[in-house]
Amino acid sequence: MKDLIFHFWTMILTGLVVIVSIPLLIRFLKRSETLDVPNNRSVHKSPIPSMGGIVFFSGLLFAIGFARNLEVTLFCSLIGASGILGFVHDRMDLSSKMKFVFQGLIAVCLYLLGFSVTPILELIVGISPPHYLDLALTVLFILGVVKAVNLIDGIDGLLVSITFASSIVLTIIFYLQGQLSYLYLSMAMIGVSASFLVYNFQPAKIFMGNTGSLLIGTYLSVGVLKVTEAGDPKFSIVGVALIIFCCVDMVRLFLGRYVITKKPFKADRNHFHYVLLRLGWSHRKIVALIFTLNLTLILTAFLLLNPDKFLASLVTLILCCVSFYGLLQFLVFRKHHSLWRKTIAKKNREIGNNQLLKSNLK
Repeated sequence: MKDLIFHFWTMILTGLVVIVSIPLLIRFLKRSETLDVPNNRSVHKSPIPSMGGIVFFSGLLFAIGFARNLEVTLFCSLIGASGILGFVHDRMDLSSKMKFVFQGLIAVCLYLLGFSVTPILELIVGISPPHYLDLALTVLFILGVVKAVNLIDGIDGLLVSITFASSIVLTIIFYLQGQLSYLYLSMAMIGVSASFLVYNFQPAKIFMGNTGSLLIGTYLSVGVLKVTEAGDPKFSIVGVALIIFCCVDMVRLFLGRYVITKKPFKADRNHFHYVLLRLGWSHRKIVALIFTLNLTLILTAFLLLNPDKFLASLVTLILCCVSFYGLLQFLVFRKHHSLWRKTIAKKNREIGNNQLLKSNLK
């Protein structure tokens, strides 16, 4: 009971520190002109202070201070290293290759710390890969999740809402698994994300930038790996459900880019949230929709899926996401078809009016 009180203090103190410090950070970023200036891909119209992800470091520091555990300290330090990489990228605009190399090094360090995709592979195919393949797949998994999380950070409040929900789920799982040291970090992230959401929800007063998205991506990827470490299918499928939407969206995006332009890594505006914006949805409606979708996937994994058939459960979750995208494409088609019909009707009216005018002149 005493430990749980300390865990709650981690969440409360972190949240209070963040909600008090963000206004000061906003003023500092404005004075130093550290702003996200709108471009042709932006959804905001005026410069907004960026690099707000700095406040997420407070969650790592509180987790280290309260846990007083070497493994958690190393774990949080490597997550913090991703945040520092994002900070440097925000300031200096690192090349993609340079960022990839450093992210790869962080992923290798996490593997050496004990994080591995082997438990997931054992649940899917029933075999353990050799160490060299395990290393490669673990690094690929971490880099993939980090990239997926980075890509989904496109509108006000979206990523921080996902982080808030995921941290609550991770907190419950870590408690049920008895991993109380890691509980400090997940509860600290609840406090940070809840407070940051106050200032990041539409209309956003501050953005997290790559500083926050890279940190959160690393946190979620290794959080999922930690959950699956015990090899419990029920908890493992719920853990995977936390990131399945982001990952499926990334795969859909890259495949679409490759088919259309043959350049899968070239930035565009075909992200899920951008499509909804073009349909006339507000930031708040999109955040509410994706938040609900994530909760639905998590609850589906927890309540309905068969934990003894991990692969079938995983495929079911992926099909849920694909079906959702199918519905989205139908809505896009219907809107474009409606606009096309209105355009044709307008042209017909203009032609009819011109013919009437010509007959009157005669």
